[in-house]
Amino acid sequence: MERKADAMPTKEFFVRMITRDISLEDCILDLIDNCLDGARRQIAVQDDDGSVVENYEGFRADLHIGQEKFSIKDNCGGIGIDNAIDYAFHFGRRPDAPDDGDHAIGLYGIGMKRAILKIGTGITIHSSTRDEAFICTIDVEDWLSHDDWEFDMYDAEKLTGTGTEILISKINKGIADEFGDNTFINTLARIVSRDYALFLDKGFTISINGRDLEGYGYAVKESDEFKSYRVSYDDGDVRVEIIAGMAAAPPSDIEPKDRPETSTMAGLSSVMTGLYCRQINPKER
Repeated sequence: MERKADAMPTKEFFVRMITRDISLEDCILDLIDNCLDGARRQIAVQDDDGSVVENYEGFRADLHIGQEKFSIKDNCGGIGIDNAIDYAFHFGRRPDAPDDGDHAIGLYGIGMKRAILKIGTGITIHSSTRDEAFICTIDVEDWLSHDDWEFDMYDAEKLTGTGTEILISKINKGIADEFGDNTFINTLARIVSRDYALFLDKGFTISINGRDLEGYGYAVKESDEFKSYRVSYDDGDVRVEIIAGMAAAPPSDIEPKDRPETSTMAGLSSVMTGLYCRQINPKER
């Protein structure tokens, strides 16, 4: 007699597995990636010549982080209702998903869901395009108690402009403590300034708790006597430029110090290799 064993994962196991090995900072970066993907798509609609996007002026993502709630709001075009129903809330990228890789940073279809589940259990997503808008409210504890994997969506009033707003309340235990720590907020701001420096320099705006961030300035020292080493080459669709030189003055002695340097750059010694890669077509990051 042939029998079948049920191998379907439980929701609790699935949620725990996709959120356990990603840092809180990386979850937030995934949400910012989605904002940038939206901006790239909007720019591509206006001028789809296959070139690298050089100007993100007018597009922004605003984050508000606190112990009671977290929110991220952008004006980057929004999510269409059909896209939301068929793809945006699906765990993983479906084989029939539209090929938007030319204008996307996130390619795996899990970033937003993993991030919101990591942060909290009371989730509201409100998104608006020029033509339509929807709202999706998720009570994670209630959702986990049912067998179906669907999220309820409803038509909604359009937002001012086009974009998406994610509001998360009932912040998970441990996450709330980090959100209430100024050290975490400052560290996150430095990470965002560093990782999105190229986009910030091109006009995209990211704010955290009301403060617009500035892109990190990557540089090496040069003088008449000392020049950095530069080499560039093309690797398929990727343009690579390598800059190697001195990030700071050499140490006055080579004796070990009683305690480690507080400066990250000093901790890495005075030699820095700057690597700038940009993909001619389609991506920059």
